[in-house]
Amino acid sequence: GIPAYGRHKINHNEVKTYSEIIDQYIDSTTSNNEGQTRPRDIDNIDSYADFSFDSPNNVRRKMSWSIENDLGGVFFWEIGQDKHIASNDSPSTKGWTDSVLLKAAASAYVDKSIIASRDILSDEL
Repeated sequence: GIPAYGRHKINHNEVKTYSEIIDQYIDSTTSNNEGQTRPRDIDNIDSYADFSFDSPNNVRRKMSWSIENDLGGVFFWEIGQDKHIASNDSPSTKGWTDSVLLKAAASAYVDKSIIASRDILSDEL
């Protein structure tokens, strides 16, 4: 399973959605040498403000593991708690939002599918 929430490390009854945690994390920006602020990278962070949660990289690893072990899939609890970020990837998706954790899972699935297709094709040749 892939939780879209974080649990406090000490007070286990305290939980926050992944979106709430990432909003707080992004709000705590860092300054570069010119004094400009920039948002922190969220791809690898799996702990913040005493909350533990799955990072996008953890989600990719879980998804890859489930594919490698021929599991029927994964589930999210609860996908509505994922962090939604505006997508500017292409004009056709402008104004849409990407779910950070869901997109990480999808990218792992696509990557593994491409590798599997290559393996099948090379076996057939």
